[in-house]
Amino acid sequence: MKEIIITILGSGGFAALISGIISVFANRGKTRDCIRASLYFQIRQTGLDCIREGSIDAPTLEAICKAHDTYESLGGNGYIDSIMARVNKLPIKDE
Repeated sequence: MKEIIITILGSGGFAALISGIISVFANRGKTRDCIRASLYFQIRQTGLDCIREGSIDAPTLEAICKAHDTYESLGGNGYIDSIMARVNKLPIKDE
């Protein structure tokens, strides 16, 4: 058993595995930031479009609220909150 462990630890495959694991954890913050930026753009664009139109349909409202919840859980705040406050006051149009 000792020889197997030494072989695994000494192999290049193990080093690559560890390197990959470290890379995933190192990039976790970057991935979160990218997702938050994408949500920011989507919420902003959809919200402003609905505000210009003067109403919102129920499926769009549900989707934008879910996106906003996720955006906030990723640390987003500020300007998007003000857009959402305006979106939540819009009348819901019939489908």
